[in-house]
Amino acid sequence: MNIQGFYDNNLYPARFGGAERIFRLYRHLARRAGVTVLSLLRSSERAPRSQTVDGIRIERRLPLYPTLVHYAERARLAPMHSVFEWHRRLGGRFGAFFKDPRAVYQFDSFLLTAWYDRVPRGALKVYQAVNVESDWHQEALGRLRDPAAAERSLREVERHAVEGADLILHVSQADAARLVSEFGARPERMLYVPNGFEPDRFTALDPDARAALRQSLGLTPEQRVAVFTGSRMSHNLDAARFIAHELAPAMSRVAPELRFLLIGDLPVGPIPANVRITGTVDQVPPYLLAADVALNPVISGSGTSLKMPEYLAAGLPVVTTEFGLRGFEDLRPLVTVAERAETARALGAPVHFDRDSAARALLAYGWPRQAERIALAYEAWFEDPVEAPSRWASIA
Repeated sequence: MNIQGFYDNNLYPARFGGAERIFRLYRHLARRAGVTVLSLLRSSERAPRSQTVDGIRIERRLPLYPTLVHYAERARLAPMHSVFEWHRRLGGRFGAFFKDPRAVYQFDSFLLTAWYDRVPRGALKVYQAVNVESDWHQEALGRLRDPAAAERSLREVERHAVEGADLILHVSQADAARLVSEFGARPERMLYVPNGFEPDRFTALDPDARAALRQSLGLTPEQRVAVFTGSRMSHNLDAARFIAHELAPAMSRVAPELRFLLIGDLPVGPIPANVRITGTVDQVPPYLLAADVALNPVISGSGTSLKMPEYLAAGLPVVTTEFGLRGFEDLRPLVTVAERAETARALGAPVHFDRDSAARALLAYGWPRQAERIALAYEAWFEDPVEAPSRWASIA
């Protein structure tokens, strides 16, 4: 079995949650199938044209028209999703990636589903819905001159992505319900693939390595460290600003030993003395393993929060908003749910964490298991495409 993926960002190195999810799943799928991914770069990015990483053959190309649309959006002239029509009209240059009628064609961007009609007859078309795009793009739509028209066209593109797929991979039951009720998804052609974690990345640091990492961050042994991780997305920046500008100053008065560690590209402006920011890091898990408690005070966004299973895999007690827990309702007994106004109080008390219960709950969230389930779904299609949907429903 061969899998041909399509992604409109640089797949490797993965620099935000969506790319991390896609790369990790492909990494494990490559152990059962041949995997090639066409990865479209932005004009400012530089990377090898061809590269093989962990069994994934990555083919990078640099079309210029997405950059033109990006600037049109900044000028409030056109929404970024209008690049869908450019892909449809100019996608012929990528015809070499649509030759195998016995392949899986996995679209990891709803905008690239403009190429659905290039998929050979008999092949499997898969749409990976990491969120509800109409939610994700709301903030950008509001800055356009005609946001109502832009939202209508966005929903048309998302409906095209959903209705045209043979199989949809979705991250939460709430998202699935929306895709069915608003965009015409067929429940029997959907597979739940939650956000997860890479088990072999969360082995505990030895005490000396943990102490050395904390020291490099200006943290002393007696200090307690609360961590937040995220990329430069609006919902993460909002949460990081809350921590740096509201939570940290408040906690400095009642818990002077507590330090806040923000991991990732999170520019939040001036920070108080009890906050550290790492900037972009190559590996997030070691920083999590050097912390004592994890925070997820997000109140916006779409899909589910990749950081939730990773926090628990690192063995950290978690304080999260209700919104931050969305899609992970089964993990509720393992975390402390507190809205932003209650976060300081939650941090001032011992934060509940049952390591054994967390380990059992996380068995369902490892990327290797999720990739195995996806592979079973793909294999069922090529064994019998008519019967495949009934078999998908039984994949546990």
